[in-house]
Amino acid sequence: MLDESETFRDTYEVYQSLLRAFKMNSRSLFEQLLMVDLKKLHPQMTTSIRTFKRLKNEIINGIETGFTNGPMETNNNNIKVLKRIAYGYKNYNNLRNHFLLVYTDKIEIAA
Repeated sequence: MLDESETFRDTYEVYQSLLRAFKMNSRSLFEQLLMVDLKKLHPQMTTSIRTFKRLKNEIINGIETGFTNGPMETNNNNIKVLKRIAYGYKNYNNLRNHFLLVYTDKIEIAA
């Protein structure tokens, strides 16, 4: 299938190389991939590469430090879910107990 379309093959190779760069935390490979000829790639991959170029410094910081905002996004999502659940409770203690039942293993309860 890769032999049938040069654009598809080139796009697939760039995609796989990006995955490899992120998996190996390779800043140099990531920077090399940003210099690829965009005319050879599928338009959706071109959009992705342009986005990577725009956010290059932030992505490189993530590659070098290994830190992500994933845990914070998880907390934000849990808070939003809790707010949706809260509409059904008239009693705060029932809401608090429900929250502690669901999230006790994920948080430390202050004494």
